[in-house]
Amino acid sequence: MLCYLPEEVTVRNSKGSLTAVLGRLPWGGDHMVLKDGALEQPPGKNGEVLVPAGSFWRSNAELRSRTKGKSTHAQLVDLYELELAGRHTLLFEKFDKDEMRQRIAAQRDFSIFMLNFPATTEDERRLLFETHYGLAGKLAKVRDSDKIAAREMMHAAFSLLDSSGRPNPVAKAMQSGGAIGRFKTRSARATAIADFEEWRTRKVVEVIDDHLYLYGRLWMALSMAQRSGVADVAERIFTEDTYLRIGPDNWLSDVRGQDGLRAAAQVIRSFIDPLSTIQVLPFRKNTAHVLKELRLAQQLCEQGKRLELVSLLRKTRRGLRWVFALHALQHDVNMPLSLLLDALRKLYSKNLVEDGTGRRRVVIPRSAAPDHFAVIESALESVRTRIEEKCNEDDLDHKIKKQVEIYLATAQVALAEDNWTVAQKNIVKAARLM
Repeated sequence: MLCYLPEEVTVRNSKGSLTAVLGRLPWGGDHMVLKDGALEQPPGKNGEVLVPAGSFWRSNAELRSRTKGKSTHAQLVDLYELELAGRHTLLFEKFDKDEMRQRIAAQRDFSIFMLNFPATTEDERRLLFETHYGLAGKLAKVRDSDKIAAREMMHAAFSLLDSSGRPNPVAKAMQSGGAIGRFKTRSARATAIADFEEWRTRKVVEVIDDHLYLYGRLWMALSMAQRSGVADVAERIFTEDTYLRIGPDNWLSDVRGQDGLRAAAQVIRSFIDPLSTIQVLPFRKNTAHVLKELRLAQQLCEQGKRLELVSLLRKTRRGLRWVFALHALQHDVNMPLSLLLDALRKLYSKNLVEDGTGRRRVVIPRSAAPDHFAVIESALESVRTRIEEKCNEDDLDHKIKKQVEIYLATAQVALAEDNWTVAQKNIVKAARLM
């Protein structure tokens, strides 16, 4: 479960400042859990931006650098986006480490070449300088300080002349070696970031798993079929060999009299406090409905209204299917697709076309990873079927099923047409509704 020690802080961004609550998750860190509130507008501007309760803001060094300190945190809607952000960071740091390893090797070759410059031929010089110019050009738009410094050292090494105007290949070799040092520093930092991010992401996953485990136990409790001769429902409910994950709607069918209702109330009460600790999205939305129904179920137990109790708890159980469907959509479809596309964009960064607005975008062919795309399409079809057949819209306060199905159907068509961007956008829209 998440644990909070809230303290008021101000998150600054390009639109003003935002009062938030710093959620000290079990591992600490910089994740800010927002209360219901409004984004304060700069002077002279009207209106406010509502911020969902239970969403996150996470410090972002790249964003801070790009906006010159105006924006310090990136907004993340829920725990799944928090996990995905961590996995993206891991992916990019891995790419960076691989790139730095290649650059160090290339820079060493260039330094050795400069040390042996008098013994090289014109053709050798032309080829290596062209290669080196190309490598330096790829650093033209970097923001990382070590990469910027390395780029300047690479440019300085292009000229054979030293500061006195004399040819000095040895001095240029030393400047080239300085770039190696900068690339090593960046590689070491990428390793440190990746190690920390892997640990932090693992902790986010543990929180998600904790929430799902609690929901799973509730699902099992509400799916239990009453065994004859067993009176203590509260004790039996947590016995592993009596779990029925998808049993018929006949739990409590044999509970009679006040003893049975008291036992049922004990089971219901055992879930209320743990569920009350869930404060973050996306689980926060479903938990609010579940808690309302469980508290009503307690009252029905006290009032001896068994038939109404059974009907209500069946409804509660059916509503839990949306939680599991959302998890499948996020972990089996959205995250694999998002990470796959990011990886392929890196590999196909030169495969550009212009769209109707004159902007250039990377084209990713299905042939780049046909098996991976097939697995994702199959997972999406499975989630669509689960929602269509198992998720009941009547059990929700807000009617979302039809729109979710539209988004997922659009995503499925887009995947079949290799339109990854449209597919991804519609999957995200469906997830945020759920």
